[in-house]
Order: sequence, then structure tokens, then C-alpha cells
Amino acid sequence: MSNKGKRISVKYIIALALLICIIPSTIEYFDDQLGGAFIRRFTESDDSAEEGRSSIYVITLRMFTDSNFFQIIFGHGFNRVVYDSPLHLSAHNDFLEIIYDYGIICFAIYLSVYISLIKLLFLQVKQKSKYAPPLAFSLSVFLVLSLVSHIIKYPVRLIEFSIVWGCLLGLISRNKDIIE
Repeated sequence: MSNKGKRISVKYIIALALLICIIPSTIEYFDDQLGGAFIRRFTESDDSAEEGRSSIYVITLRMFTDSNFFQIIFGHGFNRVVYDSPLHLSAHNDFLEIIYDYGIICFAIYLSVYISLIKLLFLQVKQKSKYAPPLAFSLSVFLVLSLVSHIIKYPVRLIEFSIVWGCLLGLISRNKDIIE
């Protein structure tokens, strides 16, 4: 088999097959060590637990829509989802957390950061830049974590992504891969 002039070696195929076999075994081992809690978290429905993410999302959205005009525009204040929620849990979603805590104005700023990074990614892909894949990977991880966890509430996580993006922007600029 050839892949743009390169042959895929038998060693590569064997290593890939071993990896495919090792990953499920490793997950099963750790799940056994945790008393089945790891797999159970993925197989149980969110609706079976009162604090399921979907319930948290619905409650947070309801809290936002029940807010007054001033709170919708300017928010409720830092970490208010935890204090105002009947579950006393965070939103488990940066988008909901930001719109509730900081309002529509900060939410628009947050979205503009996403849009700028996505535009940069598309530009790098269009230019066939060697920095497009790491940028795409970092944005994908950032989006997934923002949807199911928090980056904004924990500054260290945001700083880690910012360092990666800063390095990529520096390399892109240094190598004359145009940023528009």
C-alpha cells in the first residue's frame, strides 16, 4: 500500500493492531479497579441521576431566562451558578456559565474569541500551513472541554490553551504564514 509515495510497513500495522487491542483492555482494567464506575458513567442515562448534565443545563438555562433585564445583559457575578442553582452545582458548560455569570456582553466577547480562532484555522487550512493540524486539535479539545466541563473557571486550563495558541501564532507569524 502506498500513501503519497510512502509504504505502510508491517511494523506500523502490527503496532496499530496492538494499540487497538491494548486500549480496551486498559480501560477495562481501570474500570475494574474503580468498581465499574467508569463504564457505568457512560452507559447510564443522564435522566437516571438528578444531577445529570442535561438536568444541570436545563436548570441553568431556566435560571438565565428567569433573570431580569440587567442580569441578562451584565450577568449575576462570578460563580453565581453554583450559589443560585437548586443543585448547588456549576453549569458544567462554559457557554452556560459565562452567559449566566457574566451576561450577554461577556458571552459575545467569548464567542468572538472562538470565531477569531476558527477563522485563523480556516485560513491556515486554506494556506496548507503545517500549523493547521495542531491548531485544529487544540480548538477541538477546547470546544469539547468547554461543552462538558470548565476552562474559564480554572485559569490554569485557559492559560495552557493560551500558551499553545500564542506559540502557534508566533510560529505562523515568524514563518510568514499570513494571519489575516
